[in-house]
Amino acid sequence: MAARSIAPTIMTMQGLPDRLNTQSHLWSVSQSHSRLFLSLLSVTVTLTMSWLHASPWLHYVSIDEILRPYVFRRFIPFSARILAFASGLDYRAALVTLIIACAVGYLISTRYLYTTFFEHDARADLFVLLSAVMLFPILNPPHMYDIPTALFFTLEIALLARRRIVLYIIVFIFASLNRETAFLLPIVFSVHFVQDRKMSWKEYVLLIVIQVLIYGWIRYTVLSSFSRYPGDDILIRPIENLRMYLESPIQALVVLLLSGSILWMVVHQWRNVPEIIQTSFLIFTPILFLMYVISGKTFEIRVFIEVLPVLTIFLTTMISSCARSHRAPNPLAI
Repeated sequence: MAARSIAPTIMTMQGLPDRLNTQSHLWSVSQSHSRLFLSLLSVTVTLTMSWLHASPWLHYVSIDEILRPYVFRRFIPFSARILAFASGLDYRAALVTLIIACAVGYLISTRYLYTTFFEHDARADLFVLLSAVMLFPILNPPHMYDIPTALFFTLEIALLARRRIVLYIIVFIFASLNRETAFLLPIVFSVHFVQDRKMSWKEYVLLIVIQVLIYGWIRYTVLSSFSRYPGDDILIRPIENLRMYLESPIQALVVLLLSGSILWMVVHQWRNVPEIIQTSFLIFTPILFLMYVISGKTFEIRVFIEVLPVLTIFLTTMISSCARSHRAPNPLAI
């Protein structure tokens, strides 16, 4: 009787490795399919939305090309002239091509940023998708320099974290040509490397001076070159912004709720994000908010594009934390 009762147990134990191998294979296939789906979805969203964003420039001249201060943001127009000359494309076709190329570059740079700190797994694919999904809805009204801004700030944070200083300086040139908010990057650089033992004090000061000179020279050249265009060098409209908020209480309430939700997320995930992400948030957010109040346009959240990659890191870590707390049992567990 004992031998009969033991035999089924032995047979069950002998079949266990095969069953575990099968479960592991199915789990791996499922993960691969999920990652492929997320990647394809990210590319589809990016290409579709970037085309919808950029294609109007095929048919009309925007304020970005004729009115100060928008005309000061020269990366796309200047690069489009070069591309049109080199390739024979029409200038407006070159303009749209470059904006879409920047959108694809943004998609690539988001993965580069995330894998700087975390594993290259499904969470990286989720981060890329979230980055695309969160960017395009806020591009209203559209400006040709918005997508390049997202690209440059995402890439620059990753380059600083990876200590690719030479590449960082090169990209900083383009970022300064693209939008005046590039001045935020040297501030992040200064704070992030102030106590870095691998960088000498002389090198640290020299790199800051180089960035200041690059930014100053580009801004001076652009401002002086387009000083005769109509418009203003900087928009000053805090009273008008306050009046618009008072006249639109429901929209103002939505903005307050959104801001409160973002702060709640940041506070709860603060310890789960890298130090340079914390530094970037503490520098970008208050300065951009002050600029928004003084010279921004009411309810235009696109002016916070610079902080978008930082907030997406916080959001991805929050989703990952929630997923871990509600994760299904491991199929490899016995």
